[in-house]
Amino acid sequence: MKDSAEEKIEIHIIKNEKSTKYKISKGTSIAQALKSLGFFVPTVCGGVGRCGKCKIKISTPVSIDLDLEEKRLLDQNEINNGIRLACRIPVVDGMKIWVGEQADLMSLNTKDASLNLNYGCVSEKMGVAIDIGTTTIVLSLVGLSTGIVLSTESSVNPQIVNGADVISRIAYAGDNPSRLKEMQGMVVSTINRLIESALKKADCKKNAISKAAISGNTVMLHLFLGLNVQSLGTYPYETNFAGALKKTSRETGLNIADDGEIWILPSISAFLGADIVSGILATKMHESEKMSILIDLGTNGEIAGGNKYKMVGCSTAAGPAFEGASIKCGSICSNGAIDKVLFNGKDVSYTTIGNIPPKSICGSGILDITAVLLEIGIVLQNGRMLNNNQAEEKFELGAVASRVKEYEGTSAFLISEGESEIVFTQGDVRKVQLAKSAAVTGVMMVMKKLNIDYEDIDKLYIAGNFGTFLNIENAVKIGLIPKHLKDKIITVGNSSVKGAVECLLDADHIEECSKIQELIEYFDIGSAEGFQEIYVQNLDF
Repeated sequence: MKDSAEEKIEIHIIKNEKSTKYKISKGTSIAQALKSLGFFVPTVCGGVGRCGKCKIKISTPVSIDLDLEEKRLLDQNEINNGIRLACRIPVVDGMKIWVGEQADLMSLNTKDASLNLNYGCVSEKMGVAIDIGTTTIVLSLVGLSTGIVLSTESSVNPQIVNGADVISRIAYAGDNPSRLKEMQGMVVSTINRLIESALKKADCKKNAISKAAISGNTVMLHLFLGLNVQSLGTYPYETNFAGALKKTSRETGLNIADDGEIWILPSISAFLGADIVSGILATKMHESEKMSILIDLGTNGEIAGGNKYKMVGCSTAAGPAFEGASIKCGSICSNGAIDKVLFNGKDVSYTTIGNIPPKSICGSGILDITAVLLEIGIVLQNGRMLNNNQAEEKFELGAVASRVKEYEGTSAFLISEGESEIVFTQGDVRKVQLAKSAAVTGVMMVMKKLNIDYEDIDKLYIAGNFGTFLNIENAVKIGLIPKHLKDKIITVGNSSVKGAVECLLDADHIEECSKIQELIEYFDIGSAEGFQEIYVQNLDF
Protein backbone atom coordinates (compact mmCIF):
# COMPACT_ATOMS: atom_id res chain seq x y z
CA MET A 1 0.00 0.00 0.00
CA LYS A 2 1.22 3.51 -0.77
CA ASP A 3 2.20 5.80 2.09
CA SER A 4 -0.61 8.39 2.64
CA ALA A 5 1.88 11.21 2.11
CA GLU A 6 2.41 9.97 -1.45
CA GLU A 7 -1.26 9.40 -2.25
CA LYS A 8 -2.66 12.05 -4.59
CA ILE A 9 -6.18 13.45 -4.35
CA GLU A 10 -8.08 15.89 -6.55
CA ILE A 11 -9.05 19.40 -5.45
CA HIS A 12 -10.83 22.21 -7.32
CA ILE A 13 -9.56 25.80 -7.13
CA ILE A 14 -12.28 28.30 -8.03
CA LYS A 15 -11.22 31.79 -9.07
CA ASN A 16 -13.34 34.33 -10.94
CA GLU A 17 -16.03 31.62 -11.26
CA LYS A 18 -13.58 29.39 -13.16
CA SER A 19 -12.80 25.98 -11.63
CA THR A 20 -9.43 24.27 -12.18
CA LYS A 21 -8.52 20.76 -11.05
CA TYR A 22 -5.23 19.95 -9.32
CA LYS A 23 -3.63 16.82 -7.87
CA ILE A 24 -2.28 17.29 -4.34
CA SER A 25 -0.70 14.92 -1.82
CA LYS A 26 -3.19 13.66 0.72
CA GLY A 27 -2.69 15.14 4.19
CA THR A 28 -1.38 18.48 2.90
CA SER A 29 -2.95 21.54 4.52
CA ILE A 30 -4.94 23.88 2.29
CA ALA A 31 -2.35 26.62 2.93
CA GLN A 32 0.51 24.35 1.86
CA ALA A 33 -1.43 23.17 -1.17
CA LEU A 34 -2.21 26.70 -2.35
CA LYS A 35 1.37 27.78 -1.75
CA SER A 36 2.68 24.85 -3.82
CA LEU A 37 0.36 25.89 -6.65
CA GLY A 38 1.61 29.47 -6.63
CA PHE A 39 -1.27 31.10 -4.78
CA PHE A 40 -0.60 33.63 -2.03
CA VAL A 41 -2.00 32.78 1.42
CA PRO A 42 -1.17 35.22 4.25
CA THR A 43 -0.11 32.88 7.07
CA VAL A 44 1.69 35.62 8.96
CA CYS A 45 1.95 33.53 12.14
CA GLY A 46 3.85 30.86 10.22
CA GLY A 47 0.79 28.65 9.76
CA VAL A 48 0.22 27.74 13.41
CA GLY A 49 -3.31 29.10 13.70
CA ARG A 50 -2.67 32.24 15.75
CA CYS A 51 -3.29 35.14 13.34
CA GLY A 52 -6.51 34.17 11.53
CA LYS A 53 -5.27 35.81 8.29
CA CYS A 54 -5.61 32.70 6.13
CA LYS A 55 -9.43 32.54 6.11
CA ILE A 56 -10.72 30.86 2.98
CA LYS A 57 -14.02 29.50 1.72
CA ILE A 58 -14.27 25.77 1.13
CA SER A 59 -16.87 23.09 0.49
CA THR A 60 -16.16 19.44 1.00
CA PRO A 61 -18.16 16.23 1.09
CA VAL A 62 -16.30 15.32 4.28
CA SER A 63 -17.08 17.02 7.58
CA ILE A 64 -13.96 18.39 9.28
CA ASP A 65 -14.49 19.48 12.86
CA LEU A 66 -13.29 22.89 13.99
CA ASP A 67 -10.28 22.81 16.28
CA LEU A 68 -9.76 25.20 19.20
CA GLU A 69 -7.93 27.80 17.10
CA GLU A 70 -10.71 27.95 14.52
CA LYS A 71 -13.33 28.27 17.24
CA ARG A 72 -11.36 31.22 18.63
CA LEU A 73 -10.78 33.00 15.33
CA LEU A 74 -13.98 32.33 13.34
CA ASP A 75 -17.43 33.69 14.11
CA GLN A 76 -20.61 31.69 13.54
CA ASN A 77 -21.54 33.57 10.39
CA GLU A 78 -18.17 32.72 8.83
CA ILE A 79 -18.50 29.08 9.84
CA ASN A 80 -22.02 28.92 8.35
CA ASN A 81 -20.63 30.27 5.06
CA GLY A 82 -17.87 27.69 4.77
CA ILE A 83 -15.04 29.92 5.94
CA ARG A 84 -12.16 28.02 7.55
CA LEU A 85 -8.47 28.58 8.33
CA ALA A 86 -6.33 27.31 5.45
CA CYS A 87 -3.47 26.40 7.79
CA ARG A 88 -5.67 24.14 9.96
CA ILE A 89 -7.56 22.10 7.36
CA PRO A 90 -6.10 19.24 5.27
CA VAL A 91 -7.16 18.90 1.66
CA VAL A 92 -9.84 16.28 1.03
CA ASP A 93 -10.62 14.50 -2.21
CA GLY A 94 -13.14 16.54 -4.19
CA MET A 95 -12.70 19.66 -2.06
CA LYS A 96 -13.63 22.98 -3.63
CA ILE A 97 -11.57 25.99 -2.57
CA TRP A 98 -12.53 29.55 -3.52
CA VAL A 99 -9.71 32.05 -3.95
CA GLY A 100 -10.04 35.74 -4.72
CA GLU A 101 -7.73 38.66 -5.50
CA GLN A 102 -5.89 38.10 -2.25
CA ALA A 103 -4.59 34.83 -3.66
CA ASP A 104 -2.41 36.69 -6.15
CA LEU A 105 0.91 38.20 -5.14
CA MET A 106 -0.26 41.76 -4.72
CA SER A 107 1.50 44.76 -6.16
CA LEU A 108 2.02 47.46 -3.58
CA ASN A 109 0.99 51.06 -3.70
CA THR A 110 4.26 52.99 -3.64
CA LYS A 111 4.91 56.68 -3.89
CA ASP A 112 8.29 58.26 -4.46
CA ALA A 113 8.32 61.83 -5.71
CA SER A 114 12.00 61.65 -6.67
CA LEU A 115 11.52 58.96 -9.31
CA ASN A 116 11.71 60.07 -12.93
CA LEU A 117 9.35 57.64 -14.62
CA ASN A 118 10.47 57.94 -18.21
CA TYR A 119 9.23 54.98 -20.20
CA GLY A 120 10.79 53.98 -23.48
CA CYS A 121 14.03 52.01 -23.65
CA VAL A 122 17.30 53.62 -24.60
CA SER A 123 20.35 52.07 -26.20
CA GLU A 124 22.45 52.23 -23.05
CA LYS A 125 22.99 49.43 -20.57
CA MET A 126 20.51 49.13 -17.73
CA GLY A 127 20.73 48.12 -14.09
CA VAL A 128 18.27 47.05 -11.41
CA ALA A 129 18.31 48.26 -7.80
CA ILE A 130 16.47 45.91 -5.45
CA ASP A 131 15.35 46.08 -1.82
CA ILE A 132 14.36 42.73 -0.30
CA GLY A 133 12.28 43.54 2.76
CA THR A 134 10.53 41.21 5.15
CA THR A 135 7.11 42.24 3.86
CA THR A 136 7.84 43.84 0.48
CA ILE A 137 10.22 43.62 -2.45
CA VAL A 138 10.87 46.79 -4.47
CA LEU A 139 12.82 47.03 -7.73
CA SER A 140 13.86 50.02 -9.84
CA LEU A 141 15.10 49.77 -13.45
CA VAL A 142 17.80 52.39 -14.04
CA GLY A 143 19.71 53.73 -17.03
CA LEU A 144 23.38 53.35 -16.08
CA SER A 145 24.64 56.38 -18.00
CA THR A 146 21.69 58.74 -17.50
CA GLY A 147 20.76 57.73 -13.94
CA ILE A 148 17.10 57.89 -14.93
CA VAL A 149 14.76 55.47 -13.12
CA LEU A 150 12.67 54.05 -15.97
CA SER A 151 10.33 51.94 -13.90
CA THR A 152 9.71 50.96 -10.28
CA GLU A 153 7.92 47.72 -9.42
CA SER A 154 6.93 46.23 -6.07
CA SER A 155 5.35 43.11 -4.62
CA VAL A 156 4.62 41.31 -1.42
CA ASN A 157 7.53 39.13 -0.34
CA PRO A 158 5.94 35.69 -0.87
CA GLN A 159 7.94 34.27 2.04
CA ILE A 160 5.28 35.85 4.27
CA VAL A 161 3.37 32.58 3.93
CA ASN A 162 5.97 31.17 6.31
CA GLY A 163 5.71 33.98 8.86
CA ALA A 164 5.42 37.77 9.04
CA ASP A 165 8.75 38.41 10.75
CA VAL A 166 12.37 37.33 10.36
CA ILE A 167 12.29 35.13 13.48
CA SER A 168 9.42 33.06 12.03
CA ARG A 169 11.30 32.61 8.78
CA ILE A 170 14.51 31.65 10.52
CA ALA A 171 12.54 29.06 12.48
CA TYR A 172 10.95 27.74 9.28
CA ALA A 173 14.09 27.56 7.14
CA GLY A 174 16.85 27.02 9.71
CA ASP A 175 19.52 24.82 8.17
CA ASN A 176 17.04 22.66 6.23
CA PRO A 177 18.35 22.54 2.61
CA SER A 178 14.96 21.91 1.00
CA ARG A 179 13.27 24.73 2.91
CA LEU A 180 16.14 27.09 2.20
CA LYS A 181 15.83 26.25 -1.49
CA GLU A 182 12.07 26.81 -1.29
CA MET A 183 12.49 30.22 0.37
CA GLN A 184 15.22 31.20 -2.09
CA GLY A 185 13.05 30.18 -5.03
CA MET A 186 10.16 32.29 -3.76
CA VAL A 187 12.13 35.52 -3.66
CA VAL A 188 14.14 34.90 -6.87
CA SER A 189 10.99 34.13 -8.88
CA THR A 190 9.29 37.25 -7.50
CA ILE A 191 12.27 39.45 -8.41
CA ASN A 192 12.32 37.94 -11.90
CA ARG A 193 8.62 38.71 -12.26
CA LEU A 194 9.29 42.33 -11.25
CA ILE A 195 12.20 42.51 -13.71
CA GLU A 196 9.93 41.25 -16.50
CA SER A 197 7.27 43.82 -15.63
CA ALA A 198 9.80 46.68 -15.45
CA LEU A 199 11.34 45.70 -18.80
CA LYS A 200 7.94 45.50 -20.44
CA LYS A 201 7.00 48.99 -19.25
CA ALA A 202 10.31 50.40 -20.47
CA ASP A 203 10.18 48.38 -23.71
CA CYS A 204 13.56 46.75 -23.01
CA LYS A 205 14.89 43.21 -23.26
CA LYS A 206 16.56 41.31 -20.41
CA ASN A 207 19.99 41.44 -22.07
CA ALA A 208 19.89 45.21 -21.60
CA ILE A 209 20.35 44.70 -17.85
CA SER A 210 24.02 44.20 -17.13
CA LYS A 211 24.09 44.93 -13.43
CA ALA A 212 22.13 44.60 -10.18
CA ALA A 213 22.63 46.06 -6.70
CA ILE A 214 20.68 44.30 -3.96
CA SER A 215 19.92 45.68 -0.51
CA GLY A 216 17.66 44.41 2.27
CA ASN A 217 17.74 43.15 5.81
CA THR A 218 20.34 40.54 6.69
CA VAL A 219 17.98 37.57 6.98
CA MET A 220 16.33 38.31 3.64
CA LEU A 221 19.70 38.58 1.89
CA HIS A 222 20.76 35.23 3.36
CA LEU A 223 17.54 33.63 2.12
CA PHE A 224 17.98 35.21 -1.33
CA LEU A 225 21.38 33.50 -1.53
CA GLY A 226 20.04 30.23 -0.07
CA LEU A 227 22.37 30.45 2.94
CA ASN A 228 21.85 28.75 6.29
CA VAL A 229 19.97 31.17 8.57
CA GLN A 230 19.94 29.12 11.77
CA SER A 231 22.91 31.01 13.24
CA LEU A 232 21.04 34.31 12.76
CA GLY A 233 18.39 33.25 15.25
CA THR A 234 20.57 31.96 18.07
CA TYR A 235 23.18 33.67 20.20
CA PRO A 236 25.72 35.03 19.27
CA TYR A 237 23.66 35.73 16.08
CA GLU A 238 26.44 35.19 13.57
CA THR A 239 26.06 36.00 9.86
CA ASN A 240 27.42 33.90 7.01
CA PHE A 241 28.61 37.07 5.32
CA ALA A 242 28.68 40.74 6.24
CA GLY A 243 30.76 42.55 3.63
CA ALA A 244 29.71 43.29 0.06
CA LEU A 245 29.46 40.20 -2.15
CA LYS A 246 29.90 40.01 -5.91
CA LYS A 247 27.88 37.33 -7.71
CA THR A 248 26.78 36.58 -11.26
CA SER A 249 23.33 36.24 -12.76
CA ARG A 250 23.94 32.51 -13.22
CA GLU A 251 24.81 32.08 -9.53
CA THR A 252 21.75 33.95 -8.29
CA GLY A 253 19.19 32.92 -10.89
CA LEU A 254 18.28 36.49 -11.76
CA ASN A 255 16.87 36.95 -15.25
CA ILE A 256 19.30 39.54 -16.61
CA ALA A 257 22.19 39.36 -19.09
CA ASP A 258 24.10 36.07 -18.89
CA ASP A 259 27.25 37.83 -17.74
CA GLY A 260 25.29 40.13 -15.42
CA GLU A 261 27.12 41.46 -12.36
CA ILE A 262 25.24 41.18 -9.05
CA TRP A 263 26.33 43.13 -5.96
CA ILE A 264 24.93 42.26 -2.53
CA LEU A 265 25.44 45.31 -0.33
CA PRO A 266 27.06 44.89 3.11
CA SER A 267 25.16 44.34 6.36
CA ILE A 268 26.20 45.39 9.85
CA SER A 269 24.86 42.51 11.96
CA ALA A 270 22.23 39.79 11.98
CA PHE A 271 19.48 42.35 12.61
CA LEU A 272 20.92 45.56 11.18
CA GLY A 273 21.12 45.04 7.46
CA ALA A 274 22.25 46.43 4.14
CA ASP A 275 19.01 48.40 3.93
CA ILE A 276 20.14 50.71 6.74
CA VAL A 277 23.65 50.99 5.20
CA SER A 278 22.11 51.83 1.83
CA GLY A 279 19.77 54.32 3.50
CA ILE A 280 22.68 56.11 5.17
CA LEU A 281 24.43 56.31 1.81
CA ALA A 282 21.29 57.81 0.24
CA THR A 283 20.76 60.43 2.97
CA LYS A 284 24.48 61.34 3.22
CA MET A 285 24.13 61.55 7.00
CA HIS A 286 27.55 59.89 7.33
CA GLU A 287 29.13 62.91 5.61
CA SER A 288 27.62 65.55 7.90
CA GLU A 289 29.13 67.31 10.91
CA LYS A 290 25.62 67.44 12.39
CA MET A 291 23.82 64.60 14.13
CA SER A 292 20.96 62.85 12.32
CA ILE A 293 18.86 59.73 12.92
CA LEU A 294 17.47 57.33 10.30
CA ILE A 295 14.56 55.07 11.22
CA ASP A 296 13.13 52.43 8.92
CA LEU A 297 9.62 51.63 10.13
CA GLY A 298 9.39 48.19 8.54
CA THR A 299 8.59 44.86 10.17
CA ASN A 300 12.17 44.63 11.39
CA GLY A 301 12.54 48.17 12.75
CA GLU A 302 16.08 49.44 12.19
CA ILE A 303 17.52 52.67 13.56
CA ALA A 304 20.89 54.37 13.10
CA GLY A 305 22.18 57.73 14.20
CA GLY A 306 25.29 59.87 14.28
CA ASN A 307 27.52 61.91 11.99
CA LYS A 308 30.78 61.58 10.06
CA TYR A 309 32.72 60.89 13.26
CA LYS A 310 30.51 58.36 15.04
CA MET A 311 27.47 56.26 14.23
CA VAL A 312 25.51 53.71 16.26
CA GLY A 313 22.64 51.47 15.27
CA CYS A 314 20.17 48.92 16.63
CA SER A 315 17.11 46.96 15.62
CA THR A 316 13.80 46.92 17.45
CA ALA A 317 11.10 44.27 17.64
CA ALA A 318 8.50 46.65 16.19
CA GLY A 319 6.65 43.77 14.56
CA PRO A 320 4.44 44.05 11.49
CA ALA A 321 1.62 46.16 13.03
CA PHE A 322 2.34 49.22 10.88
CA GLU A 323 2.51 47.02 7.79
CA GLY A 324 -0.90 45.59 8.63
CA ALA A 325 0.20 41.98 9.00
CA SER A 326 -0.69 41.48 12.68
CA ILE A 327 -3.82 43.67 12.70
CA LYS A 328 -7.25 41.98 12.61
CA CYS A 329 -8.38 43.62 9.35
CA GLY A 330 -4.92 44.83 8.37
CA SER A 331 -3.08 44.51 5.09
CA ILE A 332 -0.19 45.96 3.13
CA CYS A 333 -0.73 49.10 1.00
CA SER A 334 -2.81 47.57 -1.78
CA ASN A 335 -5.98 48.48 -3.65
CA GLY A 336 -8.98 48.66 -1.34
CA ALA A 337 -6.97 49.26 1.81
CA ILE A 338 -8.12 52.14 4.02
CA ASP A 339 -5.16 54.53 3.98
CA LYS A 340 -6.63 57.59 5.76
CA VAL A 341 -9.13 57.95 8.60
CA LEU A 342 -10.56 61.36 9.49
CA PHE A 343 -12.87 62.74 12.22
CA ASN A 344 -15.19 65.63 11.36
CA GLY A 345 -16.41 66.31 14.89
CA LYS A 346 -19.39 63.98 14.59
CA ASP A 347 -18.31 60.81 12.81
CA VAL A 348 -15.36 59.21 11.06
CA SER A 349 -14.69 59.02 7.34
CA TYR A 350 -11.97 57.33 5.34
CA THR A 351 -10.31 57.01 1.95
CA THR A 352 -9.08 53.85 0.26
CA ILE A 353 -6.22 53.14 -2.12
CA GLY A 354 -7.67 53.05 -5.62
CA ASN A 355 -10.89 54.73 -4.42
CA ILE A 356 -12.71 51.39 -4.30
CA PRO A 357 -14.84 49.83 -1.52
CA PRO A 358 -12.71 48.99 1.54
CA LYS A 359 -11.25 45.52 1.94
CA SER A 360 -8.78 46.14 4.76
CA ILE A 361 -6.76 48.83 6.55
CA CYS A 362 -3.07 49.48 5.90
CA GLY A 363 -0.32 51.06 8.01
CA SER A 364 -1.15 54.74 7.48
CA GLY A 365 -4.82 54.06 8.19
CA ILE A 366 -3.90 52.09 11.30
CA LEU A 367 -1.91 55.05 12.59
CA ASP A 368 -4.80 57.42 11.75
CA ILE A 369 -7.54 55.39 13.44
CA THR A 370 -5.41 55.07 16.58
CA ALA A 371 -4.92 58.83 16.67
CA VAL A 372 -8.62 59.53 15.99
CA LEU A 373 -9.80 57.17 18.74
CA LEU A 374 -7.35 58.80 21.15
CA GLU A 375 -8.55 62.26 20.15
CA ILE A 376 -12.23 61.50 20.77
CA GLY A 377 -11.56 59.48 23.90
CA ILE A 378 -12.69 56.02 22.81
CA VAL A 379 -9.12 54.83 23.39
CA LEU A 380 -7.58 56.04 26.64
CA GLN A 381 -3.97 57.05 27.19
CA ASN A 382 -3.18 53.64 28.69
CA GLY A 383 -4.52 51.94 25.55
CA ARG A 384 -7.82 50.69 26.93
CA MET A 385 -10.76 50.94 24.52
CA LEU A 386 -14.16 51.86 25.96
CA ASN A 387 -16.96 49.33 25.61
CA ASN A 388 -20.27 50.21 23.94
CA ASN A 389 -22.06 51.28 27.15
CA GLN A 390 -19.17 53.50 28.21
CA ALA A 391 -18.96 55.07 24.74
CA GLU A 392 -22.69 55.76 24.62
CA GLU A 393 -22.57 57.45 28.03
CA LYS A 394 -19.63 59.57 26.97
CA PHE A 395 -20.96 60.57 23.57
CA GLU A 396 -24.69 60.60 24.33
CA LEU A 397 -25.61 57.97 21.73
CA GLY A 398 -23.78 59.83 18.96
CA ALA A 399 -22.77 58.29 15.65
CA VAL A 400 -19.26 57.56 16.85
CA ALA A 401 -20.46 55.79 20.01
CA SER A 402 -22.65 53.47 17.95
CA ARG A 403 -19.54 52.24 16.15
CA VAL A 404 -18.14 50.71 19.34
CA LYS A 405 -19.11 47.05 19.32
CA GLU A 406 -18.33 43.85 21.11
CA TYR A 407 -16.26 41.75 18.74
CA GLU A 408 -14.99 38.28 19.58
CA GLY A 409 -15.41 38.99 23.29
CA THR A 410 -13.66 42.37 23.32
CA SER A 411 -14.26 46.00 22.35
CA ALA A 412 -13.84 47.04 18.73
CA PHE A 413 -14.49 50.12 16.62
CA LEU A 414 -16.41 49.61 13.38
CA ILE A 415 -14.73 51.70 10.68
CA SER A 416 -16.67 50.33 7.73
CA GLU A 417 -19.56 47.92 7.33
CA GLY A 418 -21.08 46.29 4.31
CA GLU A 419 -19.54 43.60 2.16
CA SER A 420 -16.28 43.90 4.07
CA GLU A 421 -16.65 44.78 7.75
CA ILE A 422 -13.50 46.60 8.82
CA VAL A 423 -12.97 46.78 12.58
CA PHE A 424 -10.16 48.03 14.80
CA THR A 425 -10.04 45.97 17.98
CA GLN A 426 -8.71 46.28 21.49
CA GLY A 427 -6.07 43.73 20.51
CA ASP A 428 -5.06 45.90 17.55
CA VAL A 429 -4.60 48.89 19.87
CA ARG A 430 -2.26 46.84 22.04
CA LYS A 431 -0.18 45.81 19.02
CA VAL A 432 0.11 49.44 17.93
CA GLN A 433 1.24 50.32 21.48
CA LEU A 434 3.96 47.69 21.39
CA ALA A 435 5.14 48.72 17.90
CA LYS A 436 5.22 52.45 18.60
CA SER A 437 6.96 51.93 21.95
CA ALA A 438 9.63 49.78 20.29
CA ALA A 439 10.22 52.41 17.60
CA VAL A 440 10.40 55.49 19.82
CA THR A 441 12.44 53.62 22.44
CA GLY A 442 14.92 52.71 19.69
CA VAL A 443 15.32 56.39 18.81
CA MET A 444 15.84 57.29 22.46
CA MET A 445 18.39 54.49 22.99
CA VAL A 446 20.36 55.63 19.92
CA MET A 447 20.37 59.16 21.35
CA LYS A 448 21.53 57.80 24.70
CA LYS A 449 24.39 55.89 23.06
CA LEU A 450 25.44 59.05 21.22
CA ASN A 451 25.06 61.09 24.42
CA ILE A 452 22.89 63.70 22.67
CA ASP A 453 19.58 65.48 23.36
CA TYR A 454 16.74 66.39 21.02
CA GLU A 455 18.21 69.82 20.30
CA ASP A 456 21.43 68.18 19.05
CA ILE A 457 19.57 66.39 16.24
CA ASP A 458 19.57 68.15 12.89
CA LYS A 459 17.33 65.75 10.94
CA LEU A 460 15.16 62.70 11.62
CA TYR A 461 14.88 60.65 8.42
CA ILE A 462 11.85 58.36 8.15
CA ALA A 463 12.34 55.59 5.59
CA GLY A 464 10.12 52.87 4.19
CA ASN A 465 6.80 52.78 2.35
CA PHE A 466 4.87 53.36 5.57
CA GLY A 467 6.98 56.42 6.28
CA THR A 468 6.08 57.85 2.87
CA PHE A 469 2.36 57.83 3.64
CA LEU A 470 2.27 58.55 7.37
CA ASN A 471 0.48 61.56 8.81
CA ILE A 472 3.21 63.23 10.86
CA GLU A 473 0.73 64.99 13.18
CA ASN A 474 -0.88 61.66 14.03
CA ALA A 475 2.49 59.94 14.42
CA VAL A 476 3.42 62.53 17.03
CA LYS A 477 -0.04 62.33 18.63
CA ILE A 478 0.26 58.61 19.40
CA GLY A 479 3.91 58.92 20.45
CA LEU A 480 5.46 57.09 17.52
CA ILE A 481 7.73 60.09 16.96
CA PRO A 482 8.95 62.33 19.82
CA LYS A 483 7.18 65.69 19.62
CA HIS A 484 10.55 67.46 20.01
CA LEU A 485 11.56 66.08 16.59
CA LYS A 486 8.37 66.92 14.72
CA ASP A 487 9.87 69.84 12.80
CA LYS A 488 13.04 67.90 11.95
CA ILE A 489 11.35 65.05 10.09
CA ILE A 490 12.25 64.26 6.49
CA THR A 491 10.48 61.34 4.81
CA VAL A 492 12.82 59.67 2.33
CA GLY A 493 10.72 56.86 0.86
CA ASN A 494 12.58 53.65 0.12
CA SER A 495 16.09 54.83 0.99
CA SER A 496 17.32 51.25 0.64
CA VAL A 497 16.51 51.25 -3.09
CA LYS A 498 17.83 54.81 -3.49
CA GLY A 499 21.19 53.80 -2.04
CA ALA A 500 21.25 50.73 -4.28
CA VAL A 501 20.63 52.98 -7.30
CA GLU A 502 23.67 55.06 -6.32
CA CYS A 503 25.75 51.88 -6.15
CA LEU A 504 24.63 50.96 -9.67
CA LEU A 505 25.67 54.33 -11.02
CA ASP A 506 29.04 54.54 -9.28
CA ALA A 507 31.00 51.47 -8.16
CA ASP A 508 32.86 53.64 -5.63
CA HIS A 509 29.63 53.79 -3.63
CA ILE A 510 29.86 50.06 -2.95
CA GLU A 511 33.19 50.73 -1.26
CA GLU A 512 31.55 53.65 0.54
CA CYS A 513 28.90 51.25 1.87
CA SER A 514 31.70 49.13 3.30
CA LYS A 515 33.11 52.20 5.05
CA ILE A 516 29.66 53.00 6.50
CA GLN A 517 29.45 49.41 7.72
CA GLU A 518 32.76 49.82 9.53
CA LEU A 519 31.74 53.21 10.97
CA ILE A 520 28.53 51.97 12.61
CA GLU A 521 28.72 50.46 16.08
CA TYR A 522 25.88 47.99 16.52
CA PHE A 523 24.39 47.51 19.98
CA ASP A 524 21.83 45.04 21.29
CA ILE A 525 18.96 47.23 22.41
CA GLY A 526 17.47 44.57 24.70
CA SER A 527 20.56 44.42 26.90
CA ALA A 528 21.30 48.16 26.80
CA GLU A 529 21.16 49.96 30.13
CA GLY A 530 17.77 51.55 30.82
CA PHE A 531 15.99 49.89 27.89
CA GLN A 532 13.27 48.12 29.89
CA GLU A 533 12.32 51.22 31.87
CA ILE A 534 12.19 53.45 28.78
CA TYR A 535 10.21 50.86 26.81
CA VAL A 536 7.57 50.54 29.56
CA GLN A 537 7.33 54.34 29.91
CA ASN A 538 6.67 54.63 26.19
CA LEU A 539 3.80 52.11 26.16
CA ASP A 540 1.22 54.75 27.05
CA PHE A 541 -0.01 57.00 24.26
